[in-house]
Amino acid sequence: MKEYDSFDNTLFMKLICVMAAIALVCVVVFVIIGAVDSGTQTPEETDNGYETYLFPETNAPTTTAAPTETTAAPADTTAAPDDTTVAHADTTTAPAETTAAVGSLTPLPASSVILAETTDMSQSYIDEIIFFGDSTTYGMGPYAVLKDGKQTTQVWTPVNGTLTLDQAVKKKIKYPETGEEITAAEAAAAKLPKYMVITLGVNGVSFMNEEQFITEYVKLVQSIQAASPSTKIMLQSIFPVASNYEKLDAINNEKISLANTWVLKVAEQCGVKYLDTASVLHDTDGWLFASFQNGDGMHFNADGYKVVLDYIRTHGYAE
Repeated sequence: MKEYDSFDNTLFMKLICVMAAIALVCVVVFVIIGAVDSGTQTPEETDNGYETYLFPETNAPTTTAAPTETTAAPADTTAAPDDTTVAHADTTTAPAETTAAVGSLTPLPASSVILAETTDMSQSYIDEIIFFGDSTTYGMGPYAVLKDGKQTTQVWTPVNGTLTLDQAVKKKIKYPETGEEITAAEAAAAKLPKYMVITLGVNGVSFMNEEQFITEYVKLVQSIQAASPSTKIMLQSIFPVASNYEKLDAINNEKISLANTWVLKVAEQCGVKYLDTASVLHDTDGWLFASFQNGDGMHFNADGYKVVLDYIRTHGYAE
């Protein structure tokens, strides 16, 4: 009887030791998991290719910076800077090195399709324009710079706000009149807009050559012309980027200025007009004025859009 009691006590002590060991292991595991969880952050989904933009619906224009750092006041938008052939010589260097080399921008050749300065066409002219394009167009909605503010029906972009030139013909936009997703040509057939400003190509400069760029752009313009023959189409220059833009190796002002000569060729080939808006948006080194951008180096704030719209108003498409 004593031997049985001794055996039973020994077994009981072993079970206690095993359970204590298991409990200790569990505590260690929980501690490790807690440490990992506390150091893990959910990545923000803000990168939409090269067109990362920083204007969510919660951003009101009142949060934009006042144009205090620019050498040209936003109100003066009727004249382009005298020197438009200057840019940053090495766009892959740090933004702090902003000394430009003459000749690094490709000058825009003279053309009869470039809209010249006119008298102010007034707000009613702007109200008749449909703005179709990429994320540089999308921001006109959140910044409420057009008729009806954030509920404007004048902005045509895909739902996510981004659009690359090689996808522009077949990519569906959100048609503001109905909320349905259709192509730009289908929207043009439904709306029959009096005027349309197209702004595309900033992503294309990073991967498209001249032939590809012009071919895709011509197909887009011709599809809209076929859908709405009476629409007066204006191709707007690709806007310059600022020195703080993070992807200057892929998209820079040297590439943009060259691509703008391609946009001009498309306008000539398709018989439409060209808006040289870029000419009033950059400093003498070719950089987008810091006070016109929302902080990412590419996209505008409310002040930047005001300059764009003032330029369009004073370089009107004559009847």
